[in-house]
Amino acid sequence: MIGKMPSTVFVGTCIFVYLYTISIPMFQKLTLLNVELLPEKIANTLRKAIVEGHLAPGRRLVEADLSQQFHVSRIPLREAFRVLEGEGLINIVPHRGAIVSQLRDEELVELFKVRALFEVFAVEHLTENPNPAILKKLDSIIGQMRFVIASGDVSSYYALASEFHETLVSGANNFVLVHQYEQIKGKLNRYQAALSRLPESPKKSIAEHSKIVKHIKSGNKDLASISAREHIDDLINRYLNSRTKDTTKESTKEIKGKNKLNMEKTVP
Repeated sequence: MIGKMPSTVFVGTCIFVYLYTISIPMFQKLTLLNVELLPEKIANTLRKAIVEGHLAPGRRLVEADLSQQFHVSRIPLREAFRVLEGEGLINIVPHRGAIVSQLRDEELVELFKVRALFEVFAVEHLTENPNPAILKKLDSIIGQMRFVIASGDVSSYYALASEFHETLVSGANNFVLVHQYEQIKGKLNRYQAALSRLPESPKKSIAEHSKIVKHIKSGNKDLASISAREHIDDLINRYLNSRTKDTTKESTKEIKGKNKLNMEKTVP
């Protein structure tokens, strides 16, 4: 016959189970088995939330709130903040703390121009030195992108689009290039996610991705590089045009509001 479990053993067991996997509101589950990995896990979770727009530009990341949500002290949280600050995803402002950085048109243009240099180099190398495994993976990703867009899964499309470009860069077979690309990937992905939410943008990108791979396979380096550069230029224009439309809408809304207010004032 099994005797009654001592209360101290029962409490200790509960604490262990509680610490093993913690469910955090708004965020993914964190497994706290290796304390040294805590800053990395926290940074990954916050990065994903920022990139996908769940933590909006200008949002203040309050240490006390996040410490409670993650069930951690402020030390690993601040280490995670430093990582994200280094990636340009947040700004550490004196007396205010960590704030999600703003999306800026100038930054997108600069980032995507650098991205074009990386990807054109990779495309040219891949055209001259075909890698069947890379090309097969690119084809597979394009097929998956078509499927998720047909089913209306924009979130999955964004992840696949990022994977497509990362795979393309890896085809350069150049460690320095890949390493430098990794340095700006966090910022790139944030704008990529914003582009994925634009109507018709994913369909256009899929067609452009297919064109790039087609020219790589044909062995035509000039057409492949032109297609890669045109794709990046088109992404820049799409984003800037969407921003212009948003600004116009806001201005129109503001003018209508002022006109309505003036009319109300003139009514006897």
